[in-house]
Amino acid sequence: MVCLCFFVVIKELSKRGIEVCAEELAAEVRREVLECPSLRRISMVGMSLGGLISRYSAKLLYDSAQGTIAGLLPET
Repeated sequence: MVCLCFFVVIKELSKRGIEVCAEELAAEVRREVLECPSLRRISMVGMSLGGLISRYSAKLLYDSAQGTIAGLLPET
């Protein structure tokens, strides 16, 4: 199991926005998946503003043809 923590400082967020933060998170997830090929499942958790960012990021990473997020099965 790998735990990836993505922190956003609220001050910075007001300048960059949810979309930019979600794209940065998606890029981090993609890097982690490449570095850990044994990963099979993903679970994304966020609270409040972090929830908005993680959901947007999941949307960016979602492959509807495969039903995967960044090539991983979603853990529900």
